[in-house]
Amino acid sequence: MLNVTRALSGLICALFLLVPMSASAADGDKLFIGAATGSGGEFEGDFDTDVPFGILDFNIDDDMETTWGGFLHYESPVHRYFAIGGRLGFAGFNTEGRADENWSRNWAINADIAPKLRFALSGAPVELYATTPVGLSVLFASEDWEDEDVEFDPGISWNLSILGGASFLFSNDIGVFAEAGWMLQNVNWDGESSDGSINIDLEGEFTQFALNFGVVLPF
Repeated sequence: MLNVTRALSGLICALFLLVPMSASAADGDKLFIGAATGSGGEFEGDFDTDVPFGILDFNIDDDMETTWGGFLHYESPVHRYFAIGGRLGFAGFNTEGRADENWSRNWAINADIAPKLRFALSGAPVELYATTPVGLSVLFASEDWEDEDVEFDPGISWNLSILGGASFLFSNDIGVFAEAGWMLQNVNWDGESSDGSINIDLEGEFTQFALNFGVVLPF
């Protein structure tokens, strides 16, 4: 028992010695390289076709498949408790109904501004934070729409996330992070039938539980 106590005491002392040597989570610019996932949720939207005798409007409600993607996030501290960053990411998304029919994913390229509230003890390697990335999206529809004689142009839309997270720096050179919360992706496509005779619009949105994780590179 005495040997175990001594070993535990030595381990605790070693941890206390190592922490001051770690980089402060509150200091300097950082680059986050992350994987992004979204789970659950439902797509809700309208599919409109402009035909010669009027407009046909169809409501769409379908559960979402798991969304996955990645991002680069660069931020600079402007205050002890506040940082501002930019986030450039991509995400592949689909509904369960289309996935069951073996449709390929739709893709979003997101360019966001990401204000962050953060809390880190002075000199400590751990930072807790809340961030709200919001910005523009460029959307690319699945190529399988062409099998339905529909050709969509790339769409311009927007996205929003509300996230809480934590980062831990192992050293002055590298660390890890994880964040979770809520995300919304708005969808907006304009297109036409393959022969150009019918105008087609698809508008909607989906929300999901977001889970992101990756590495942090301090500067």
